[in-house]
Amino acid sequence: MVFEAALSAGKASQGAVTNLPGGLPIRFGGRLAGGIGVGSGTGEQDFDVARAAVTAIGADVV
Repeated sequence: MVFEAALSAGKASQGAVTNLPGGLPIRFGGRLAGGIGVGSGTGEQDFDVARAAVTAIGADVV
C-alpha cells in the first residue's frame, strides 16, 4: 500500500517527479546543477549513497 502511494506523484507527472526515497538535488554554491537518484536499497541506504556521491563531487552538502 505505501509503495502504491509513493508512485502517485510519478503517475500524475507522467514520470517527471517521484516521491520515492533516494533522490537529492545537486547544488554548487546554492545554484542547482542537477540531481541524483539512487535505488535498490532501503530508502535510508539510497539516501546515504546519494549523499556520499554529492559529497564526492564537491557539491553543497544536503
